[in-house]
Amino acid sequence: METCGKCRHFSRTKMSTKDLCGAWEMPTTAKREACGFYIPKVTSKEKRADTIAN
Repeated sequence: METCGKCRHFSRTKMSTKDLCGAWEMPTTAKREACGFYIPKVTSKEKRADTIAN
């Protein structure tokens, strides 16, 4: 199961007690089941591999 915390739209700020989904601009939690707007995050390891390949 994919979760909100693994999505590119998910954001967490230190100033707020709530997490935010950038896709629908509403509060969410990291463990909530992902919605139809889910886009997986790109890890720094994947970014480095892509930079080296190009």
